[in-house]
Amino acid sequence: MNSSSVVKTHELSETQDQLLQALESNQYRYFGYGGGFSGGKSYLACLILIQFALKYPKTRYAIVRKTLTSSRKTSLLKFREVLLELEEFAEWNGSDLTFTFPNGSVVYFLEADQGKDPNWHKLRLELTACVMEEADEMAEGAFDHLIGRIGRCNVFHGNVVPAFILCTFNPAQNWVKSRFYDPFQEGTLQAPFYFVQALPSDNPFNSQAYLDGLKHMPDAEYQ
Repeated sequence: MNSSSVVKTHELSETQDQLLQALESNQYRYFGYGGGFSGGKSYLACLILIQFALKYPKTRYAIVRKTLTSSRKTSLLKFREVLLELEEFAEWNGSDLTFTFPNGSVVYFLEADQGKDPNWHKLRLELTACVMEEADEMAEGAFDHLIGRIGRCNVFHGNVVPAFILCTFNPAQNWVKSRFYDPFQEGTLQAPFYFVQALPSDNPFNSQAYLDGLKHMPDAEYQ
């Protein structure tokens, strides 16, 4: 399966296409897509879930953030934006926080705040795959719990639909660094884990004026 089998007309950066091809290779299950903000991470995450939901009827996906407040302000808006770009329709249910596609596939918006939900009851769904948006803001336990939730709705006409967790994150000194970035840097990261570094300059939708403006930030934050 190549990237054209899933992705409709749009422009992908080299790093976005690299991650997409790795996902479709069925060699990996846990993906880290990390780097600075405006690296195109959220866009690609929404694109992947929409296209898999369309390709495989009656499958279930989730976009997980630490708080639903953050999800409504960012992930939900980005998801709607990508739907419009692809000219696809999905019915929004504000009570359940779900998008349901005409083929029966569903995308849930979930919260993973260990302080409010220490036993991860809100994540107890049977999922095909999921995205952890800003995974560095969530506890490692959320990732470990989701490992057991994906792959539960993954048979379509006798074919196994890829099960995966895609973690998008900014640089952080916590579990995303130790489980993805450090092994990647050391050359020891192995399947089923995979990592791609995303930078603002990788995003084809960022203007040069925007990239130049980032250089006016304090050096530590810019780096």
